Order: sequence, then C-alpha cells, then structure tokens
Amino acid sequence: SSMPARRAHGNNLCERDRKVITEEELRKTFDLFDFDKSGSIDERELQQAIKSLGVICNDNMAKKVLRMVDSDCNGTVEWEEFHAFFGRVGDPEDIKDLLADSCHRFFEYKMAVETDPNFAKTFQVPEIQDVVKKFMGHNESIEKVAWLSADELMSASIDAEVLVWSASDTAARPVCKRKFKVGKGCALYSMAVDAPRRLLLAGLDGKGTSCMRLITPDDGEEKLAYEGHKTPVYCCAFSNDISLLASGEKKGEIFIHDASAAECVVKAQVHKSVVYAVDYQGASSTICTASKDGSVKVVDSRGMAPEGKADLTIDDAAASGAVWQARWRGQHDILSCGDDYCIKRWDIRNIDQGPVSSYFGHTSVVRSLELSPDGEFFASGVQTGGVRLWQTDRLSEVEASLELAVTEIGRSQKALDDLQERYESGEGDVDELKAARKVLTEALKSKEGLSETHAVLRRQGYYQAVLGFDGGSMPVSTIAWFNGPDGVRLATGAHDQALRLYHVDMGALPSQKV
Repeated sequence: SSMPARRAHGNNLCERDRKVITEEELRKTFDLFDFDKSGSIDERELQQAIKSLGVICNDNMAKKVLRMVDSDCNGTVEWEEFHAFFGRVGDPEDIKDLLADSCHRFFEYKMAVETDPNFAKTFQVPEIQDVVKKFMGHNESIEKVAWLSADELMSASIDAEVLVWSASDTAARPVCKRKFKVGKGCALYSMAVDAPRRLLLAGLDGKGTSCMRLITPDDGEEKLAYEGHKTPVYCCAFSNDISLLASGEKKGEIFIHDASAAECVVKAQVHKSVVYAVDYQGASSTICTASKDGSVKVVDSRGMAPEGKADLTIDDAAASGAVWQARWRGQHDILSCGDDYCIKRWDIRNIDQGPVSSYFGHTSVVRSLELSPDGEFFASGVQTGGVRLWQTDRLSEVEASLELAVTEIGRSQKALDDLQERYESGEGDVDELKAARKVLTEALKSKEGLSETHAVLRRQGYYQAVLGFDGGSMPVSTIAWFNGPDGVRLATGAHDQALRLYHVDMGALPSQKV
C-alpha cells in the first residue's frame, strides 16, 4: 500500500524564515545569471538561478525545471518565461510545491539528522540486539558475504581473498574452513553467488586482465574469464536461470554476457558514473541498476541498445546523492538507498508520484540492503556501522488485518445475536452468552487499535525500524539473509574486516512503534 508523501518531521522540519520574492529580485536574479547578456539562460545558468533563490537544485532537477519553464521548447529560458513561472510563487519554499519534487523532504530529513537537536525525539533508536558471532580473518575490508548453505558462509575482501566459514563453529575465534584468491594481484569490488549451483561471479579491477570471472567456490577454480570490461567492475549479478550475467563498471557502462561464453553480448552507457548495483527481476531478463550519478534505471537486458536508453529512470533516487543499492521486490517494486540517509520503495508503474514508502531513522549514508526471500522484511547497513531490520509494507499488513477484524466483528455479532435469541426463548446458556459478548468486545478493541495504528502510519508517511543490531563503526558494505530452522540468520561484512552473524526470531520481534 502506498503511504502519503509527507515531510519527514511533521510540518515543521527545519522550518525556515519566510522570504518573499519580489519582481525586482526575480529580474536581478535573471540578469545576474544571463552571463552572455543574450536575453536567455541555459540549463546550467537556470540551476544557479534557482539556487540563488534559496532552493537546493541539482542537475536532474534543473533539467525538470527547464522542461517546465521553457514554454517555446527552444532549450533556453527567456525573461518572459522565467517571470511567468517563478512569478507565481511568493516564497522560495513554495517553489518546492510548484515543482512537485518529492526529493525535498529527503533533503529536509538529512538536514534534520545533521542540525535538529530534537531529531532523536521523533526518530527513536530501535531495540538493539547483540552480535552472536564475529569472524576475523581478512586483512582488508569485506566487500561481499553470501550463504552457500545452512552452515557455510562465504566472505570476500577487496584484496580478492575469499574465505569460507562454518556458521556453527563454537570456537571463541573461529578459523575459516578454506580460502582462496581470485586472480593474481587483483582487487575485488563485487561478487554474486548462486549457492544451489555452487558458482561465484567476481568483479575485479582487472589489472590488464579479465575484470570478471566465474569461479567454483568449493575449490577456487576459475571456470571462465569474461571479456569486455576495461575499468573495475563494481557490481555483477546472475539471472535467475544463470543464462545471463549483468555487470556494471566504473565509467557507468552496463555489460551483458552469456554465462557460457567469454564474449560480451552487448554493452551500453546506461549511467554517467560508477554503477554500484545491478539486480535481476525474478525470472525475467529485466534489471535495475543504481549509480553514483544519483539515478536508478530499469533495462531489459535482452533488448538493451548500445546507446543505453533505459526503459525507466528514477532521477534523484537519493536526493541528489549517490544511490548505493537498488533491489527488486516482486514484479513492480524496487527498494533503493543512498547518500540521503534514507531507504525508499518505488512502484515502477507510478514513478512520477515518488516513493510509495519511505524508511527513516538512519543517521548516515545507507550502503547495503538485503531483502528476506518473501520480501516482507529487509535489513540495511550504513556508513557508520549500524544495521537495522525493517518491515517492508506494514501499512498493507495493517489494512489486511483491519479487513479481517471487520469480518470477525460481523461473525461475532451474528453469533451473539443468535445466542441472545436462543437465550430469550429459554434455550440458551448464560455462560455462552457472556463468552460471545467477550469475543465481540475483544474484536472491537482489536479493530480500534488497528484503526489507530493505520491512521498514525498514514499521517506520518514513513516507517521506522523494527530492530537494530550491535555492529562496528566502519561502513557495512554487504548483508546476507538466510531463513534457517531456528529463525533468520543475518551475516554482515564491513570495512573493519569483520564478518558478523546475528540470529533473529521473527516471531518474537519487539512491538513496533509508530
């Protein structure tokens, strides 16, 4: 269910003094940025003009504004167009509403984190759970962790060393079961694992050799070296059936390989900068990507054109900062996170309306995301070492519970009416009647509580974390989720070279505050 887009901290988050824009100020602003005195300003000059009016504006926002202001579609803005557009507002804050740009509330959230002394009163720290086990064995920062089985856990560090651990190891300082190096003298930036098929795909810096290689994790043997990449591979992924490989590199290109052949099938300049994440949508050939350029893109990898045109683009997915992760949730949802300290859920059928859910509470850059297999929960890791667990769509769960509660009230009321009629005719039992009244009272009370929770969730417009985890103080670059017989096992890898293991009893999560 979609949550209403509201400001992150009531209606007064980082409230600014009101400042009226006069026509004289508009004219001065226009003239100031009409550098060549041509009587028109281009996209770059427009961006500077908007900033001078007190509104944060990045490249993507400037493009949007240009399309809105440039009524004659000649690629520049003349004074008449500038005045007609910005003259409709009397305050710089109103420009945000005029532009209908949902990213401003994420700017405001980040500003509240950094400047608002009352931040902790609104966004409370969740209950913190201790680490179950800590594995130390790497000499460099850990870039990827993955489960190979219920007991085998694999970690890979930037020096291309891969270690395999036993999660059930009871030693105070566990020692890895085996380890191997990928490549010779290479740095490892990304890794994808297909546990059932026992395959590992490694993205490397290359050092003049292949930047992407297929490995068997049981012995570290290289099965295939893929061609095409000329710069470091920062992300890679298997398609569901392992027939295709998608990878993204430092300069923003996306590569598609047939898993069984070294040659690249197609490559495209999809992004302007580093591609940090790529993910296949279920069993389809559609991928989503996340980049340092601030956007999330959706592309059909089988029909990808060399010019890199995306099927769908989410501009400013991290409020002008880098997007570190983008992950599919089902057929239509994408979760993303990044430099604005936020996590967002997007419905690709309705991108123009902004994110359908927002997740607030982190106080630094969100670097990593991992969804539960059913997509009902996800875990996130941040630049400062924190890890949190979230329910993905609590609003929908509450709405479904409300429907069940209404049905239960109807059923309980009918049962009570029937018992009341029997009692009045001399056939009923008074204890049964009392019990039925109690059931109805409890059903009404349950509905009242659910209605109150529903109203609060709709009003505040964001979710807070269910649980937090005690971690280190360095960036959490990777998280792996495993549903075991004893509950959920979360493994995290961080730049402090530590692999941490947590156990979560999903049936005993703390009561969620709203």
